[in-house]
Amino acid sequence: MLLNDMKQSASVNRNLSIGRGVALLTAILPISLFAAPVYYTNEALFLSEASSLDVESFESQAVTGTFATSSITTSNFTISVAGNDLGILDSDFGGSYATDGQQYVRYQSDYAESITFTFNEAINSFGINLTDWGDWNAGTLEFSNSAGDSAQVASAPTANGAHHFFGLVNSALSFDTVTLTNFPSGEAFGFDELYFGLMLNHKNDAHVFEPAPFSMALFGLIALFVARRPFVSRRKRRA
Repeated sequence: MLLNDMKQSASVNRNLSIGRGVALLTAILPISLFAAPVYYTNEALFLSEASSLDVESFESQAVTGTFATSSITTSNFTISVAGNDLGILDSDFGGSYATDGQQYVRYQSDYAESITFTFNEAINSFGINLTDWGDWNAGTLEFSNSAGDSAQVASAPTANGAHHFFGLVNSALSFDTVTLTNFPSGEAFGFDELYFGLMLNHKNDAHVFEPAPFSMALFGLIALFVARRPFVSRRKRRA
C-alpha cells in the first residue's frame, strides 16, 4: 500500500510539474510561435495591415506574348510551371489584364497543374491579384507554401474577366516557396501586383516574428528540462 501511495504521489507531482512547465512555456515563448496565419481576400485590408512589403508588377520584363516560357525570373523570385505556359503581356487578353501599370503575366494551365513562386529570401507575407480565373470550368484554385499553410484562393465558376485578390501573413513561420494549384481543367488567367516580404510586426495581431527553427529549438530544450526536473530532484533526495 505504501509503495502504491508513493507511486501515485510521484505521478501527481510529475503531472503538476509538467502543467506548470506548459504554463511557463506559454508565458515566456514568443506569442508568434502559436499564431495562426491570417488570410485576406480584400487587397485594401491586406495592405493596411501588412505594411512595408515589396511589390512586383512585371513592368521591367520583356513582353513575350502567350505560351512563351516555362519560367520567369525577377530580381527577387522565380516563377515556374511544367510547360511553356507563361507569357508577359502588355494588353488585355481573353479577360485577363494588368492591375498595375501595363504589363502582367498570363498563365495557361490544365487540371491539377501548379505554378510555383520560389523566393530568393525567406518571407512571411504574400499577396497576388488574379484576373480571369474561373470562367472556364467549375473547380477551385488552391494555395500552399513551404511553411505548411494551405487555403482556397477562389472557387469557380466566375464571370469572364473576374478579379480576385488573395493574401497571407504568417506571423509565426517564414517560407520561401508559394504554389497555386488549379483544379478547373484548361483554365487560363492573368496575375499582377505580387506583394511579398518579411513583415516584422503585423498590425492585426501584434505578433512579433521569430524565425521558426530558433523558436522550436528553444521550445524543445525548455520542455526537456521541465520533463526531467522531477526525476533529478527525487534522485538527489534518495542520495
